[in-house]
Amino acid sequence: MGTSRHDPLRTAIQVTVYVALYFASAYFFFGPLLLWIGGYFTGTIATGFMAALFANWLALRIYEDRHLSDAGLWLNRASADNLLFGLAGGVGSACLVLAPPLLVGAAHIVRTPAEQPSAGAIVYLVFLLATGAAGEELFFRGYGFQILLARCGPYATILPVASSSPCCTRATPTPPGLASPIPPVLASCLATLFCAAATCGCPSACTSAGTSPCRCSA
Repeated sequence: MGTSRHDPLRTAIQVTVYVALYFASAYFFFGPLLLWIGGYFTGTIATGFMAALFANWLALRIYEDRHLSDAGLWLNRASADNLLFGLAGGVGSACLVLAPPLLVGAAHIVRTPAEQPSAGAIVYLVFLLATGAAGEELFFRGYGFQILLARCGPYATILPVASSSPCCTRATPTPPGLASPIPPVLASCLATLFCAAATCGCPSACTSAGTSPCRCSA
């Protein structure tokens, strides 16, 4: 993909079209269809994932004549490394969030006898949450983010995108009893900055795994 810094209007148009494709497909096609098929919880998560795939695919075809995998969805060693970075970061973040209130007694882990999920329900929930996370990250770290990063630089890209992502996160349904104890903007900014540090200064590598408009060098 091109990395020219000399045409801000073209960049603005491409990003605007990319975002419009996401919301238009979510509200007018995937949303009604998947909510009807899967209900509120499943349908909402599936809508975000499918809309992100569609927006990236069509934007790449329109502006770059490239395939969806070129948004950073290759299956290779780089993608495996990034998956491990993401899992380690997620586990570490969860520990940092949960440990202090548990240690001081402000939070407790208790049994809920009235709600005993089956093994299948647990697997299904984990799959749904992973799908929701993948869709959100694909939208916010996909085509629009990567061309901004290449043309505007990391400082003009990372914090604005990280600060805007809670607008999408807030629309994601949360299972009863689960709520983030830290502000979503702060959480998103910290996650994105961690992502940048862990992937050679290239935040898109968290979703990119090979051919990408943002290329890292060790």
